[in-house]
Amino acid sequence: FLYSIRLMSRGPNAVNRIEEFLPLGLDSILIICEHELCIIDRFGKKIWSKGINLSIYGDAFDTLRLYTDSKFKPFIGSDQNILYLEVYDFLHPFESSDFYNGKIEAKYNICDGSLNFLNINYPKEYQQKNKGFGYLNFPSRVMVGDTSIYVFPVIPRLIALLPNGNLKESQITSRFQIHDAKYLNRKESDPIRLMAHMIQSPIYDNLVYDRYRGLIYCFFLGPIPYKINEKSFNSFGDKPLSVLVIDKNLNLLDEWELPNKTYTNQVAFATKRGLYILKGHYKYSGLSADTLKFDVYSIYQK
Repeated sequence: FLYSIRLMSRGPNAVNRIEEFLPLGLDSILIICEHELCIIDRFGKKIWSKGINLSIYGDAFDTLRLYTDSKFKPFIGSDQNILYLEVYDFLHPFESSDFYNGKIEAKYNICDGSLNFLNINYPKEYQQKNKGFGYLNFPSRVMVGDTSIYVFPVIPRLIALLPNGNLKESQITSRFQIHDAKYLNRKESDPIRLMAHMIQSPIYDNLVYDRYRGLIYCFFLGPIPYKINEKSFNSFGDKPLSVLVIDKNLNLLDEWELPNKTYTNQVAFATKRGLYILKGHYKYSGLSADTLKFDVYSIYQK
């Protein structure tokens, strides 16, 4: 433990309605609020700020909107003035095919406030007229240099958006993917059927970039039956978890099978030691309310 930062709620250093944050260093953290970008130091003092409207069209929330998500973290590339942000279409419900036709990421110029959409949208599998994948519709993205790399939950491939605007794709099928995800009716709204679909589907979840080894980790949740017997059912937390290990050229190198019901893959990061994964599964017997426990996985190269 190094230190903690107290965020002010009033006065010139007030930080309110936090959407996401991006560490720029130990003494400067970029914080994205609904109406402001700001950088604070280790004492919580604002050293830079700028107004921003996350809603691209108008002030209403039901609009095309810059968004922040734990699986789609904001990022600053080689140009220090450009912030990469997810775009979320609140104009259309995710049950609508129109939701999947627009762009999903934009470049925001911190200096002049200009916005440019990137050449990336949902793959063709998501753009079917009357068929969809229920809840399995939110991508994960990491940046490798100025290249954006995406994975979509039910698609066993990576899509890289190169700095020149071209796309590159690579297959990364898990050895535990025993079948493809099935389509649902686009307008399916029954929460039980939607949850059963998640349990039965293979899911390629969040990505983590390891800059120390030049690797990309992709978490995979394997498909399992929804029904166990006449009286019992599996839950989403019963899905097995593994990690696909991928190099910077998008080649699949290895896959690590992880202990069942131990980790939450939503909290993972890479350091010089390796890949840290939080032991935070709600069924993990060692779960503690006052301690964060991580295991560290690493590839040892001779």
